[in-house]
Amino acid sequence: MRAKGMSGTGRAMATTWHKMPDRLVGARRLRPPERVAARAAPTMASRMIVMLRLFLLVLALPAILAACTAEPVWAPDEAVARATYRSPEPPSITLFTMVSNRSDAGAHSALMINASQRVIFDPAGSWWHRTAPERNDLHYGITPLMLEFYVDYHARETYHVVMQTRQVAPDVAEHALRLVADNGAVGKAMCGRSVSSVLRQVPGFESIPVTFNPKGIMRAFSRLDGVETRKIRDDDPDDHGLLLQEQNLEAPAYPTLPSAASSG
Repeated sequence: MRAKGMSGTGRAMATTWHKMPDRLVGARRLRPPERVAARAAPTMASRMIVMLRLFLLVLALPAILAACTAEPVWAPDEAVARATYRSPEPPSITLFTMVSNRSDAGAHSALMINASQRVIFDPAGSWWHRTAPERNDLHYGITPLMLEFYVDYHARETYHVVMQTRQVAPDVAEHALRLVADNGAVGKAMCGRSVSSVLRQVPGFESIPVTFNPKGIMRAFSRLDGVETRKIRDDDPDDHGLLLQEQNLEAPAYPTLPSAASSG
């Protein structure tokens, strides 16, 4: 017996309405609560991941800042003036690249600039000598002996040194000298970026990309005109500390050379 006021078609529509998983009221779709929760769950998980990453970043921030912070070193004027060395060779810029003998990866970059005096810009480097006073990664008094010490310190059983030298005009060399003198101390792992940033500001070296990669700088430098390249290998043991002690004991306090500038 049919219910009053409801046809067979009406009952069928009512039954269908109750069976639909996403029920319709007019033109509006209503979703069951469990489906709404399932859709919201990924959003909540994403927020948790973001919060966790921020928390880990805050924890790591002191270590990151320590790695990027450079320790300033400033030799007195008297020491710098006394160590000043003028090379008789033509003005030039030399790129040092220390390359791993195991992986062939670039490990360190530095610059030697032969201008009115010869210096080595060794950003975040570990080499030092008592007769090559340092001002924020810039070492003065790079005599032939100091250059030999510097290369010998880096060339050993685990690394070899690639020296790329390009002669430049005197004013270009002076410009490069001012850039490294004004650069300031460099943080750890920033040697490549600081060297490439300096080179890119020097006329004739604008094609050098600003990069952290020492071998990337080396490859770009090799594409410049007039570059002379040397590779220095050595089988000395990988012991920095002992070699530094020997170098500082062997060298005179301030070697007097014919091409060295007098102090007055």
